[in-house]
Amino acid sequence: MRKSGKNKIRLSIGSAIALGLSNGKVDKRVEIKTLYFMLDHVCVGHCSFCSKAKGTLSHVTWPEFDLEEALEAVSRYGRKERICIQCPIYPKMVDDLEKLLRNLSGLSVPLSISIPPLSSKKLKRLAPLVDRIGIALDCADEKLFADIKGYSLNKTVESIRAAVDIKGEVTSHLIIGLGENDFSLYNAMLQLLGAGAYPALFAFTPLKETKFSDRARPTIGRYRAIQSLHFLLTNEIDPKPEFRNGKLISLDLNGIKRRAFMTSGCPSCNRPFYNERPLGPIYNYPREPNDGEFEQCLQEALGYLR
Repeated sequence: MRKSGKNKIRLSIGSAIALGLSNGKVDKRVEIKTLYFMLDHVCVGHCSFCSKAKGTLSHVTWPEFDLEEALEAVSRYGRKERICIQCPIYPKMVDDLEKLLRNLSGLSVPLSISIPPLSSKKLKRLAPLVDRIGIALDCADEKLFADIKGYSLNKTVESIRAAVDIKGEVTSHLIIGLGENDFSLYNAMLQLLGAGAYPALFAFTPLKETKFSDRARPTIGRYRAIQSLHFLLTNEIDPKPEFRNGKLISLDLNGIKRRAFMTSGCPSCNRPFYNERPLGPIYNYPREPNDGEFEQCLQEALGYLR
């Protein structure tokens, strides 16, 4: 990724294909309702799991386009329900983001931003221009947080709370597989919900040229169990969890619905194949699982809960 990108924008490859700006195929079963943008600038962050500083995010490629060309394509795309903007860390990020949001305002589509922790003053600049604010917690383990993220947990929590106070509609991502245990994830979800933020789940994806390139992904059974826990908590259903040495060993799955295993995040967000390859395993379904897939998800969760 280049140092700066005046009048340039990056789109996830799936968004670019949907908009007709790139060649390629998308799963016909998946409707792309959220379009994913990324500010065109080098990220100076040092998250151990992230490749954003190298111009990618997860294993998704983000081709560069002229901003005007991208805006014209978005205006013609009839299925858009949301635009989500990914924001690298760099000194003038807020200025560039504010300018982009004003350019997007004429499209009459809800806007989400995924930003690093910011001061209340900067959040107040951005809040009137967006529908939702995303500030990732990512790491659920307090002891591991600073080493993995490169900045303090307190700074992040303070920014999330400020965003809730200022905007109200806030999402915060959690990554499963960074070294945390299940109880840490449970506690983090409770803390976020208690603060008024919606927790969204990602599966850790090892990426080349990152500090965590050699780490394994979470097992699909563990991820299904945490997805089930997340669904129950976010729908205010008592999950009746039991833990042993930090591991989730029991959970009431009676209230689980198919959407428990779908992508979680802002409304209309489905992030097709962000955590996985099309051939699987599918961690976050970008569509409703069919009967066989739903039953398999339940069995995978049950297989872990022992």
